[in-house]
Amino acid sequence: MISHLEQALIKNYPMIFKDIYGDPKETCMSFGIETGTGWYNLIEDACHSIQQTVDLVNHIHPEIGFFVTAAQIKEKFGGLRFYIDYHGNKTDKELQWAYAQIESAIRFAEKKSYYICDNCGDYMKYEKSEGWHYPKCVPCREERMGVLEERAHLRRLPLSDTSDTIDGGTTNEQGTRQLR
Repeated sequence: MISHLEQALIKNYPMIFKDIYGDPKETCMSFGIETGTGWYNLIEDACHSIQQTVDLVNHIHPEIGFFVTAAQIKEKFGGLRFYIDYHGNKTDKELQWAYAQIESAIRFAEKKSYYICDNCGDYMKYEKSEGWHYPKCVPCREERMGVLEERAHLRRLPLSDTSDTIDGGTTNEQGTRQLR
């Protein structure tokens, strides 16, 4: 995610993102939010719901010191994954409704992510192609594939008249690539 959007989330929800950019031995949030910018609103809405629930719990039960932290936020199999940790007295049966409310907000964002492009945020039809799950709309996917094809083409460009290429291979008379 673009840093200014991450910074907005950190500013608005400092306790949820208290571990962001921390030691990678202690948190998966050390790499930041690992999604495209198109899912910013999904993450913002989920964090808003989580924070409202946390604030309500702390208003009703201030002695608990209840808060939630993001353990990891990423794209996996074409969908959003939002993992959290609960802090405070988790054995209190009165908090079961809070856990359910928070999990519901997260599941809603995760399910909705399958229909929103993680790059531009437009609605899209979920597709799986050649074993890959693409959380991108058709224009963004075509743009991405164009970039990948261009990179592949650059790897095949000759560096000199000897037909050496960037990847260190050569092409024989039959046109077959041979790597060194």
